[in-house]
Amino acid sequence: MSDQSELPPVRSFWYWVLFRGCLLWGVPCCILLAALRYASGQTTFMAGVIDALPFGMLGGVIYGMGAYGYKLHQAAKHRIKLRKNEDGQ
Repeated sequence: MSDQSELPPVRSFWYWVLFRGCLLWGVPCCILLAALRYASGQTTFMAGVIDALPFGMLGGVIYGMGAYGYKLHQAAKHRIKLRKNEDGQ
């Protein structure tokens, strides 16, 4: 277990936007949208993936930026909590 007095590491902005956002959130959304369009008979699956790619990547960027901001907020709250604990002792 980690010590309560150390801060958790915060990964870089680009990790959250490109990896967590675009790759882990955007690509599955593209595949899901393509599968829905294919199931409804509007297009072929690969054409649906290519059509949905910009929307999935844009959604992934927005998700990644939001997740990064949330992680920074949680780290700041933890840092403030540690300072209060150090001052109280």
